[in-house]
Amino acid sequence: MNLTRLNLRETRGTEGDGVMDYNLGYRRTFDQKGREWTADVIYTERFSDEVDNIMQRTTLDMGLPVDRMNQQRITSDDKTRRIVAQSDYVHPINEDSRFEAGYRSSFQLLDNDNKFFDLNPETNQWLINDNVTNRFVYDEQVHALYSNYSNKIGSVSFQAGLRAEQTLTKSDQRTQDNGVFRNDYFSLFPSVFVTKDFSPESKVQFSYSRRINRPRAWSLNPFIDYSDTLNIRSGNPELLPEFINSYELGYLKYWDNTSFNTTVFYRRTNDQIQRFRTFDAATGVTSTTFLNLASGSSYGVELVGTYNPYKWWRLNASVSGFRVELNDAGGDTELSNDQWTWNSKLNSTMTVWKDLAIQVSANYRAPMADIQGQMQEIYAVDLGLKKDVLNKKGTITLRVSDIFDTREFNFESFGPGFEQTNNNKRQTRIAFIGFTYRLNSEDNNRERRRQRDEQGGGDDGFDY
Repeated sequence: MNLTRLNLRETRGTEGDGVMDYNLGYRRTFDQKGREWTADVIYTERFSDEVDNIMQRTTLDMGLPVDRMNQQRITSDDKTRRIVAQSDYVHPINEDSRFEAGYRSSFQLLDNDNKFFDLNPETNQWLINDNVTNRFVYDEQVHALYSNYSNKIGSVSFQAGLRAEQTLTKSDQRTQDNGVFRNDYFSLFPSVFVTKDFSPESKVQFSYSRRINRPRAWSLNPFIDYSDTLNIRSGNPELLPEFINSYELGYLKYWDNTSFNTTVFYRRTNDQIQRFRTFDAATGVTSTTFLNLASGSSYGVELVGTYNPYKWWRLNASVSGFRVELNDAGGDTELSNDQWTWNSKLNSTMTVWKDLAIQVSANYRAPMADIQGQMQEIYAVDLGLKKDVLNKKGTITLRVSDIFDTREFNFESFGPGFEQTNNNKRQTRIAFIGFTYRLNSEDNNRERRRQRDEQGGGDDGFDY
């Protein structure tokens, strides 16, 4: 193979981020123990300003030495606004059973405004490039009703729930004609949890749940990003959300200072979202977009152990081995792939001095299949410190992510006429410091309820 061209592309950027949260909560209790009604309204605003300066040099061209330099600049102004309104009611029926119901609405607006400039070498002025400049606005509403019933009969306890969601979405690519796409859908999310107690130290658990992962806004944006002319990307506004049916059967055993949990699981995903790449041999350009696979599944075993060698030291470790199977037979690509893989986690939490807690977390994920190849291993270690102050009404936290700067996002892809290796190193070693002041303990109770309700059904985020 003869080298015909060498392109060196360097990007340096600065970024500023900010977030504001406003919470308003109401709680009413009744004479009956455990009966209560809560209501919360949350407003969140996030903003990000980024400037990237790009320099690309071509040092070879068909064997003839040349020295071409292109300089470009990208400015990004991203805003996200979100309003969540939620109300929950809990009604105990007797000592072992209770009924819960609630309503939740989420309104989210994302506005991503990206401007692309080229440097004119003759005038040394930045000129806007309208062919690459892009503004994308994404509007999403999720309205949900949910209920849950729990009871215990002898040594068997169970919980059954149902969540109904109506989702309304609108994608507006404002730099293109006919750039408005809508996708509205209704979904049901049942869940069942059953536990059999053999003794106070051992039990068997079975669970079934249906969940949703919605596509991220940037994976829906149809605008073609030419910021790297040899590796262009675009979103797919016709992407559907992926739905996951999860089954788990586990055995839990307790000792004095140790617990051990073994779980067998199977997860089936319909319309699984994957990146998809094609290569144009005539131009040497790789194009990346997103698509829904016909199906994907994973099944395996997870082992979780907890050990407290001392009152001030707690260890938690888990390892999971499973098989990933991806299939698009009858879909757009007729591709399939599968692979055995595994991951592990280790957490160590130590309370060393006057409510000062130190936590070290190590994570490892082995290579895992995607539809055109595999994602490479990912591993990192995080460090966190937490100190209660002001008679435990306040908490100071310090967290450093990826302290050894090892977290990378690399993958290999294969397709007709190309083999591609991508190495991505983001800024992952970051320090966070925070302070929390609790007016009363009910703030934490409401947060736990909110997280529980989200986990029982749909997910209003954009992760997938």
